[in-house]
Amino acid sequence: MTGTERWAGVWRHVFNYQGRWLGNVNFNQVSDDNYYRDLSGRLVQATQLYLPREATVIYGGGGWWTATARVQDFQTLQDPQNPVPVPYARLPEITARALYPWVRGLDLGGTAQFTNFTHPTQVTGRRTWVYPYAAWPLLNPGSFLVPKVGLNFTSYVLDGVAPGQPTTQTRTLPIASVDAGLIFERDTSLGGRPVLQTLEPRAYYLYVPYRNQNNIPLFDTTTADLNFAQIFAENYYSGWDRISNANQITLAVTSRLIVPSTGQEALRGLLGQVFYFNDQQVQLNPQTPLRTGSTSPYLVGLSGIIWPGWSTEFAAQLASETFRAERLNFGIRYQPALNKVVNLGYRFTDQQIVSPSIHQINVSAQWPLGAGFYAVGRFNWDLQASQPVERLAGIEYNAGCWIVRAVAQAFPTSAGQTTTNFFLQLEFDGFSKIGANPLEALRRSIPGYTRLNQNDPNRQQFDYFD
Repeated sequence: MTGTERWAGVWRHVFNYQGRWLGNVNFNQVSDDNYYRDLSGRLVQATQLYLPREATVIYGGGGWWTATARVQDFQTLQDPQNPVPVPYARLPEITARALYPWVRGLDLGGTAQFTNFTHPTQVTGRRTWVYPYAAWPLLNPGSFLVPKVGLNFTSYVLDGVAPGQPTTQTRTLPIASVDAGLIFERDTSLGGRPVLQTLEPRAYYLYVPYRNQNNIPLFDTTTADLNFAQIFAENYYSGWDRISNANQITLAVTSRLIVPSTGQEALRGLLGQVFYFNDQQVQLNPQTPLRTGSTSPYLVGLSGIIWPGWSTEFAAQLASETFRAERLNFGIRYQPALNKVVNLGYRFTDQQIVSPSIHQINVSAQWPLGAGFYAVGRFNWDLQASQPVERLAGIEYNAGCWIVRAVAQAFPTSAGQTTTNFFLQLEFDGFSKIGANPLEALRRSIPGYTRLNQNDPNRQQFDYFD
């Protein structure tokens, strides 16, 4: 129709030789920026911006040490109405990690890494960093205490720097932390069934002195997302081109409800916050403001079973002084049995974090209609823009030995462009499938979706905590 040729190539390979040598290849290339936006029926593929081209080899036979070699590049798929930066390539990157249990429980460990960063237009160079550390984990059934000290040494050899700027730079930073926690347990009940409740307070102290790092380029570093894992991390940033100064303590508490007979976690609640004793001085770049305030936002989470057949996922980031929601994700699911699920979700992100702000509601379901027919669908609506984000609707029919699926899906792939897909599939149970496969779209769009032929009458039925 257009008189042009368009193509895509994918090469994926994984190998494992005697458990010592591991590796993989993941190479992707397309003929033009719009190839997947125009021709792909998969949401994850049609909206991707960076196609990885990488190969990795890992040697894991050292016992207490491992070594990894990697080459990595990306094909950047640009949208003229919403351009994105081109990332650095690693050609190559070599990493060695070690952890050696020494006397009286003392652990000696460390990481060393050399990376050659290349880029068509930006400053390039070689970065070498070495981070040896010593940790002394004191572990008991009801408590833990892990003091740790380390020294991060980083060296840069740069090309293409501005006149008057240094071509070599070094940075040496000590890092000290103490991680401590307690675990309390008690027997209680939920819905008339015995459960074990835990209360797990945790404190994490971190100290890193200030070093001026304004002239160090940003090869692979950005501000880390604030979440429960990050508040216990050694660095405010992701990547080692910036190491933030720190004199802070993280206080958090977790409580779980556990089924004693199976060990299954039925419900979990979390609350955490960071208290800063010093102002942040290490800035990512002049356009990124420094952190202000003596405390981080509150992080709150709740997930698990709230009633037979009902489960919830709730996570919020609340301003420390006003308790105003800066981020909020809420979802509730009703799933009384296989092939029966209804999901309702809400997502909010304040404009101070992302612009424009995000206000979205999401409804999805898989439900029997009778006579072997099942309805599937999802509707995701953007309250901020008053327009749909993703729509999916379809019918499945289970005839016992064969299944038919007909599904339509629409989603945005770029600014002002929407892709519409139609899937029609015939599946012979346990034998083969014919036609366009909608299962990936159904699993991603409808949390809790299950294939019709998984409804085995001999399968154990759902209990209180499934």
